[in-house]
Amino acid sequence: MIDTGRVPHARILLAAAVIVVVAAALFIRLRPPSARQLLFEMRPTLDLMRDSAEACRDALEREQSAFVALGDRVDTLRARATALEALHPDGVPADSYRVYLDVVDSFNAAVQGWEPAASSVAARRAACSEVVERQNGWTDSARALTRRIEAQERAP
Repeated sequence: MIDTGRVPHARILLAAAVIVVVAAALFIRLRPPSARQLLFEMRPTLDLMRDSAEACRDALEREQSAFVALGDRVDTLRARATALEALHPDGVPADSYRVYLDVVDSFNAAVQGWEPAASSVAARRAACSEVVERQNGWTDSARALTRRIEAQERAP
């Protein structure tokens, strides 16, 4: 027998099921995510931002320590040069002059590194400040979501 144009019931049911599944998928995609889902999705970013802020802080501390050590070295060399100059009222004695020149050369080399080191510390501090501010913004958002979730759970 030849089909007279009637569609079997199974095809109608299959087509209806496909339409329902597609509509449900679209509805789920279009529905905004819940606060709990947003918080769950934020966690990896928050962890990464925390790790970045800690790494930045550690690097800043190391750089600041190196800068302080450089300052201490400059101060020590300045004090040694001043002490050698004070050995005699007419200037550095001849037997100490070679040591004096070495100290002055070391002092000049150290002083040349002071300004770049200071600039580097300032740049690192500014960069770390930006990282921490960004992390704090995300953390504040996570706290707000947590409060919203808690309020929803307390609501009747």
